[in-house]
Amino acid sequence: MGWVPGDEIAQTGTPQCFNWREAVINGAQTVNPGGGYGIYCGDEGTNLSRYNDTGALYEHQNIIETDNRAFYTQGDLKLSEDLSVTLGVRYSKDHRDGFEQRGGYSELNANNMSWLPWAIQTVMNGSETVGPLDFYGAGVTPLAAMNVAMGAAFFTGNPDFPIQPTCAFTQVECAHPLRLEGVPISWGHRTTGELDPDADLTWRVNFNWEPTDDILLYFGATSGYRAGGWNMGGPENRTVVDTDGTGACDASFAGAVSDGALDDGCDLRVLLGFEGEEITSYELGYKGTHLDGTLQLNFALYYYDYKNYQDHVEKWEEESGDFTLPNITVPGGGALTPPAGRGPVSVTTNIANAVNKGFEVDALYLVNEAFTFGGNASYTISEYDAPYTFFNEDDPRYPRAVFGGDLNENPCNMSAELKALYCLEIEGYQLQGIPKVKASMWASYAWFTDPGSFTAYLAYSYTGDYSTHAFDRPWDRVPTRDRLDLRVTFRDQVGRWNASIFVDNVLDNTYIRGADMDNRRTGYGPNWPQRVIALYPRYWGVEATYNFGG
Repeated sequence: MGWVPGDEIAQTGTPQCFNWREAVINGAQTVNPGGGYGIYCGDEGTNLSRYNDTGALYEHQNIIETDNRAFYTQGDLKLSEDLSVTLGVRYSKDHRDGFEQRGGYSELNANNMSWLPWAIQTVMNGSETVGPLDFYGAGVTPLAAMNVAMGAAFFTGNPDFPIQPTCAFTQVECAHPLRLEGVPISWGHRTTGELDPDADLTWRVNFNWEPTDDILLYFGATSGYRAGGWNMGGPENRTVVDTDGTGACDASFAGAVSDGALDDGCDLRVLLGFEGEEITSYELGYKGTHLDGTLQLNFALYYYDYKNYQDHVEKWEEESGDFTLPNITVPGGGALTPPAGRGPVSVTTNIANAVNKGFEVDALYLVNEAFTFGGNASYTISEYDAPYTFFNEDDPRYPRAVFGGDLNENPCNMSAELKALYCLEIEGYQLQGIPKVKASMWASYAWFTDPGSFTAYLAYSYTGDYSTHAFDRPWDRVPTRDRLDLRVTFRDQVGRWNASIFVDNVLDNTYIRGADMDNRRTGYGPNWPQRVIALYPRYWGVEATYNFGG
């Protein structure tokens, strides 16, 4: 019958489409053209396009322009015959402009709209092949009625199976695909941000002591800086504010428009930023060559001290985040202020302190002209080193619907029972994504012939377990893994060409490098789906290189 969702009142016969790529920049209203959501009218583009695919559930095209001005100088001072010091300093000033553009497709739950059959009935003109009462038939839900009205299905008269899809589920091309949730909508917005942090000064001091020509002992202290920015595309990476004092701005509803007004309080969308990260690193090391140059040993102890450590966390936002607000004066005087805390959020932010300390060693031994082997190993302790609380928002062991209900305040301030479940004090927790133990060993053997040399290479690596989330729950952990690789290479005598055959992951073990239970990442609904990222299985191949030069 060609019912146009969203056109029941105006009855223009033309879909009031929302294209997030054309949304008003920094617009806060939830209707076209402010940015938010509107009628879905398809997703034109190019198949498999990186920036504008067709039929995408989610797309973004974010732009960050960085202007960096820096000055660096370094010098060496020889204090004695075998002792020297290196001094360096760097001055830098950054400026960043960000432009977040994100949008996608979703569906509003039609079965929550009991009035939907009536709305469909109001636009019927008598030319339809179905009658108004058909939309109230036995077994016909609002979702079923909507699909029939949109031409995606037809009534069967069977209350157990009230509709039949117009297109088969397996059909690739379909003008009116069946909607499984409800009213199709397009959503999205375009938001700009600006960061202009203070200039940063970093330094380096490194002492080198060479008691012999084959031994070097060193100690270094270095400071560094990583600029702040925005978590572009993140679900809670933005908010809305009121700049003109008109209406009541409810940031939790993103500036909903009521009574046809184009300004219901919120009129500007702003990005959430995070500050720069500072690090001071200390390293004490040894480098030596022994046994007439056939053995090389390196050893280092290190300690990295982070300030304003950048990390992506889930927390209860009690106070306003670090939003990039424009420098404007609001009615009545005074600067524009950010909104209050938004409750549970998933954001990139700064944690006051973190440390990463440990040691690493590597060795290389040339047994003879043909046989060489080596290896390396490291042990790392990395942990948060400041009081900070995370919100354990979505834990299948403690479903909030059962244990905590709909929390309306920071669980860290609630009863001891709820605090123990949902408020995690992470000081001393291991930093995510960093294994404590890593090691590898390798060996090669070469055969020399008149046409050229054959070299067989074998490598074994081990990576200890680690957590992909600061919560360190069972499903956040990536188990230990090891891998064996083989390679045989031929090189001709004159160095013109070489060829190799290789087998990676010889034992064909299946390992993962990431795991999470985030509905937003998996896309499979709210029933705690687990997603893992697997490393590739046994993989073999051949490769060759030919040098056309002289």
